[in-house]
Amino acid sequence: MPIGETVTEVGVIPVLGVHPDYWRKGIATKLVNAICDKFCAKGIKTLRMRIDQRDKDLMSFFEHMGFKAEHLIDYTKSLENYKGG
Repeated sequence: MPIGETVTEVGVIPVLGVHPDYWRKGIATKLVNAICDKFCAKGIKTLRMRIDQRDKDLMSFFEHMGFKAEHLIDYTKSLENYKGG
């Protein structure tokens, strides 16, 4: 979250998926629009979605829906074999 934004100003779509048998039928568009409607009704002004940068189809879809890529990069560390300090 960029500096200056509070948690109450940003909505997040944690996961969005449509079964491949139902792709290209407008379902994802309706889902995103419904989510946008809900957040707008709550006064949320910004909506975020995390997408794998290798998923070009999903990136294209969200760009078509008016989302823009930001310049933030997620860093992840696996703690599966972490032994401590």
